[in-house]
Amino acid sequence: MLDNLLLDTDSYKASHAFQYPPGTTKVFSYIESRGGRFDRTVFFGLQMYLQRHLSQPITQEMVDHCWDYAKLVREYAEGGTLLVEQRVEFSSWVDVPNSFGTSDGVILKSDQIIVVDLKFGMGERVDAIENEQLQLYALGALHEFSWFADFKDVVMVIHQPRLKHVSEYVVDVQHLKAFAERMKVAAKQALTPNTDFNPGEKQCRWCRAKATCPAARSDVFQMT
Repeated sequence: MLDNLLLDTDSYKASHAFQYPPGTTKVFSYIESRGGRFDRTVFFGLQMYLQRHLSQPITQEMVDHCWDYAKLVREYAEGGTLLVEQRVEFSSWVDVPNSFGTSDGVILKSDQIIVVDLKFGMGERVDAIENEQLQLYALGALHEFSWFADFKDVVMVIHQPRLKHVSEYVVDVQHLKAFAERMKVAAKQALTPNTDFNPGEKQCRWCRAKATCPAARSDVFQMT
């Protein structure tokens, strides 16, 4: 997949340059640990980062894709409040601590929440209809901003600019809460020791444990 350096960053960081005083010619930066699992920062992998991200030129095509995405978000955000790179925690919905994601865009309107997800890959089209990731992000946004308004509907949008693909899914809040109940049951089952596994091409595709999963190995043996 071709990386787009313009999109491979937190959106708000793109405005940092405009915050420097006029005439600034040099900037001193540093790295520090932000907490979490580790209490220190280790400098590692600079050559890999330079080769992957900074050695390729920014093309007009990349810029065009950025503009397409920005225009789409602005259209949805008209008359609302736009939040970019918004952390959305859905722990309370699934009864699993520290369950969260980062939504590319959350838009708050008088009775509606809009969740926008940018996918820059072009290997396959991804639809917003019944998309579990977007629905979990929407639940997180609903929890985080319940004070903002009495939301009635949730709009979930996936944009793949390289495929010129936009998919939209609209549900009412009650439908989303019903999804949360199903996810709560699924999460409990997934965390139960010696639970039943259901290996398959779709659910195992991006699973980090598939290389050592006995159920997936058994499934492969049965097919071969």
